[in-house]
Amino acid sequence: MMRILHGEQDMRFHRPIVPGDDLRCRAKVIGIHGKSSGVVVTTLLETRDAAAELVTEQYFSGFFRGGRLDGGYGDPAPGHAFPDALRGREPDAVVAEKFDVDQTHRYSAASGDTMPIHLDDDVATAMGLPGIIIHGLCTMAFASHAVIGHVCPDNPERLTRLAVRFSAPAQPKHTISTSIWRTAPGAYVFETVTDDGAAVIKDGLAEFTI
Repeated sequence: MMRILHGEQDMRFHRPIVPGDDLRCRAKVIGIHGKSSGVVVTTLLETRDAAAELVTEQYFSGFFRGGRLDGGYGDPAPGHAFPDALRGREPDAVVAEKFDVDQTHRYSAASGDTMPIHLDDDVATAMGLPGIIIHGLCTMAFASHAVIGHVCPDNPERLTRLAVRFSAPAQPKHTISTSIWRTAPGAYVFETVTDDGAAVIKDGLAEFTI
């Protein structure tokens, strides 16, 4: 388990989660595919309320470093590739945010994710990482805050989809910058880099109700 990295996350929001909700989550593996340096396992999660109405859907792609598998089985997560045509266009907005020194410890307590690579430097470096790394979903939360703040800061429930590919880990020392492009009414793409120039999120997609 220490060799798993968060590869991609794709969230679909059918309605906001509100205080008092009684929620149930079910998950199933829908695909497993071999890559040159590991294995990608794709899981579909559904969250429903007490009336069995769908609240969120999530596609989680976990990358197991060093795993071996020829070919694959089942389905990959839906695509959300960054449009090549935008590479030459300046972003509509760039938002900078800084991770606090204790960011991973605070996020771990809030999320329940206590994997040592986010909390213990020795374990992280033993796994071939540069030290403690920020949780993938914490990085995604910062990027989503940047996008929502640009698009609809007073009406965040307009967000209906948020998808990312994690391309490199961020660390507590980093300041990240999220570049945002509008591609259509209610549709935006984004990418996030650290102040060291490393791309931590690629193929970001956010969709909003009009």
